[in-house]
Amino acid sequence: MSFTVPDEQIIEWRRHMHANPELSFKEVNTSQWVEDLLRGMGIETSRPTPTSVLGVLKGTGKGPAKNIGLRADMDALPVHEETGEEFTSTVPGVMHACGHDTHTAMQLGAAKVLSENTDLFGGTVTFVFQHAEELNPGGAQEMVKAGAMEGLDGIFALHVMNAPVGTVQVRPGPATSLAGGGWITIQGQGSHGSMPQNSIDRFSSRRRWSWGSTRSCPAAWIPRTSWLSTRA
Repeated sequence: MSFTVPDEQIIEWRRHMHANPELSFKEVNTSQWVEDLLRGMGIETSRPTPTSVLGVLKGTGKGPAKNIGLRADMDALPVHEETGEEFTSTVPGVMHACGHDTHTAMQLGAAKVLSENTDLFGGTVTFVFQHAEELNPGGAQEMVKAGAMEGLDGIFALHVMNAPVGTVQVRPGPATSLAGGGWITIQGQGSHGSMPQNSIDRFSSRRRWSWGSTRSCPAAWIPRTSWLSTRA
């Protein structure tokens, strides 16, 4: 199997997208740009939601008749860019600070390579360009409800990491984690110093809760005391 990776074009796509970021659920221009590029490659497209895109490419070669999905996210973050790069964000207060411009550009590169080499694989490749990844439950839930995942035998996603150029890192199961948060209010009750047994000490309760949680939760879920508020 031999093919050429369109390096320069992928860089050009990434920089275009980086300079023109759009927030979650507002990826109007980005999704249209992605759809136009896919159609230019001869890939059939559809819109599960207003700002997401599906591209379907059928192979003509030998191989399992599987339908494999490739997924990339497209939304940016409400972050003001101060990098000074020539392709810096042109939208004040919005920036591709989480690599979604890179994810989309790489997936477009994969689409271009595969569209020019359909004889090298059998089955179908579905390119899933997801909107609103940065909000929970965000675009993923909308796309699933719209049927975007129906018929897929498997799906692959990726995230840019700090690794040497030319290498790919893979592992089974979950590969990244989410730092979440919540609020718990512990309401205390005062008492005379001579009768501590009649009080509810909110501070010691907080310490016991925090310590017990760190022992029972996986490391990625360890709570921080800043999650807690106390009041008498």
